[in-house]
Amino acid sequence: MERIGVAEFKSRLSEHLRHVRGGEDLVICDRDRPIARVTAFDGAADCVPVEAATQPLSAYVLPAIREVTACDIVDTLAATRAERG
Repeated sequence: MERIGVAEFKSRLSEHLRHVRGGEDLVICDRDRPIARVTAFDGAADCVPVEAATQPLSAYVLPAIREVTACDIVDTLAATRAERG
């Protein structure tokens, strides 16, 4: 079981994952203190993918943007507030 630092793991992630796929376990350390173990996935039944939401999230539709030409900002603000009610 190889011990590597967080920075080393991040910088060479793909390479380390290839080693894990080959059966090697890794221990990730932060300042020489073990914080995680990376091991190959064995298809255990307790690790089941989560189903996607049955209903997609509705997209928020932005209000249309009006083109504003040179004008008095106070009048524009008052008109906008009047439109809102």
